Amino acid sequence: MPGFLVVFVVSTLIFIAGAWTSSSTYNLEPPLIALALGVIVSNLMRLPAWLVPALRVEFYIKVGIVLLGATLPFTLLVWAGPVAAGQATVVSLVTFFVIFLVGRALELDKRFATVLGVGGAVGGVSAAIAIAGTVRAKRGQASVAITLVVV
Repeated sequence: MPGFLVVFVVSTLIFIAGAWTSSSTYNLEPPLIALALGVIVSNLMRLPAWLVPALRVEFYIKVGIVLLGATLPFTLLVWAGPVAAGQATVVSLVTFFVIFLVGRALELDKRFATVLGVGGAVGGVSAAIAIAGTVRAKRGQASVAITLVVV
């Protein structure tokens, strides 16, 4: 909990710095400030052991993916109608199974083929990251899948 509190306070300060009018003059947006701060801190300082668990990137990525998915408004689905929702479902399933089955035919690892299939069918990088943790894909497989999904 103390580690999360530190991350929360630093994140708030970064967003305040990004909202400052002078920072927009130099295109210093919060992600860029956070990246620069992370590079500086990780190369010049040794973090205390109690802070390290709060900086697990995978946790924040997975929470971000869930929150990103939660932003899809239900009214949008109702407005699009059942036909559009059905088409999207069919296209996603067919895309996943084609990629997965081609991967298996090429003798790729089942987990790697799954990550490729979901990444290609559902949501790109965020879906590939989420499913890689779920199917316990190797770190290298997740990285390659993310690279392939982006291309």
